[in-house]
Amino acid sequence: MSKVDCAIIMDCTGSMSSCINICKEKTKSIIDDVRQNYNDASIRYAFVGYRDFDSINSVLDFTEDVDVFKNHLSGVRAMGGADTCEDVLGGLELVKNISWKNTTRLLMHFADAPGHGKLYSNGEIDNHSEIDADGNIGKGYMEWLVQNNIKYTFCKINNSTDGMVSKFSEYYDAVSSDFKITSIEVDVGISNGTVKRRMRKTNPGSKPLVGCPTKNLHSVAHTQQSYSQVMSAQIQQAIFESSQRKSG
Repeated sequence: MSKVDCAIIMDCTGSMSSCINICKEKTKSIIDDVRQNYNDASIRYAFVGYRDFDSINSVLDFTEDVDVFKNHLSGVRAMGGADTCEDVLGGLELVKNISWKNTTRLLMHFADAPGHGKLYSNGEIDNHSEIDADGNIGKGYMEWLVQNNIKYTFCKINNSTDGMVSKFSEYYDAVSSDFKITSIEVDVGISNGTVKRRMRKTNPGSKPLVGCPTKNLHSVAHTQQSYSQVMSAQIQQAIFESSQRKSG
């Protein structure tokens, strides 16, 4: 029997309100399809929904009970976030603390904003730009993922996360040449093809933003994959790798 740990880490701040419900519903549909088509596979699912320092995170540890996972996912709401950048590093800390067990391990990260810190913010508004100035925190998390054989796939919703993913990839690849972060541009299926950031405040004492830029999801449509394609492919590949490892 194939045994897989699949954890989903997702930005659950207010800026994700345009697409989080679509992500949740498609995730539940894909899990149902996997259960039907691979009923001999044992897959544990976990969810880490991180926000920013002003909000409470949403975490469900690994469970084989698909209904428990789906019910938790249904209750997740997009809220919070005082600036553009979010507490990505805090989310990765939560990922470390869930109970990874199976040998084949998959982490899928969905986000529309970078983490705090000048190394990751990509020029976005950041009220905590001093965080991880030397990169040691981010580097530590990437090293931990590699050392624990966790395949990290970043599902990109817009270009604001490019700097962060580039830096994470640098850290991740440095540990082992056999490990690479997979970064895929994802079309979450919003009808107008855009993710609109909500109005956010700048640094204390500054005026609030009059308007936030619209991020066009279809700027590189020829390279995009749908959310369903990405998640289905990753889970199927993990099941295959688990079966190969067992047979070997």
